[in-house]
Amino acid sequence: MTKRERLLGTGVRISGLDCLDFINTVNWHGSNDVNKWRDRLHEYVDIVWWAHYGGILNKKQMQCFLQSAKKHPVRAKQALEAARGFRETFFRIILACISDSAANRTDLHSFNTLVKEAVVNSDLICKGDNFVWQWEYDYSNLIAPLYSVIYAAAQLLLSDQLTNIGVCANSGCGWLYLDTSKNKNRRWCTMKVCGSRAKAKEYYYRQQNKIRKEKKNANM
Repeated sequence: MTKRERLLGTGVRISGLDCLDFINTVNWHGSNDVNKWRDRLHEYVDIVWWAHYGGILNKKQMQCFLQSAKKHPVRAKQALEAARGFRETFFRIILACISDSAANRTDLHSFNTLVKEAVVNSDLICKGDNFVWQWEYDYSNLIAPLYSVIYAAAQLLLSDQLTNIGVCANSGCGWLYLDTSKNKNRRWCTMKVCGSRAKAKEYYYRQQNKIRKEKKNANM
């Protein structure tokens, strides 16, 4: 497995939804200190690879976007900033929903602008017994790999699933997930990472308290 796949592949897709996984492309996203954030989208090509690893783009589509980005580096840089902007806007909207607060009007305007662009570049088609959205890709438009993610984000805000979105309980983590547990009691982005870290911290504090009590009793 390559370094890029470790950072952007299926192993870090823990939320249950592509649009939330895209928000989670920042580590320590919940920290108030942005200097602690660790953005995994270092350059435009990371967006394309992220979309490919998630099954959003097939190999041919991925190669077309990569070639276009190579030919148009300025557009690629602008698309990267636009993607990051969408990610942060959607993150703030989700956090507002979780806290039962009103979303910022400027954020909603920015979000709606991208949703409209995505919808304009889509068609509803019949696939078997179902209808699905098919995205028309203009490879010179480098934000296009995220059309399905942007549309899914809008659908999430309109759905009953919105009330099931949780934030990792590990302070500073900030990763989001769709809580599909039976009792809706999921606490961690993953038990393997933040859950284990929290348990180790709790164990450490218990041991320290035990040592302090033993020392106190020994001095009595």
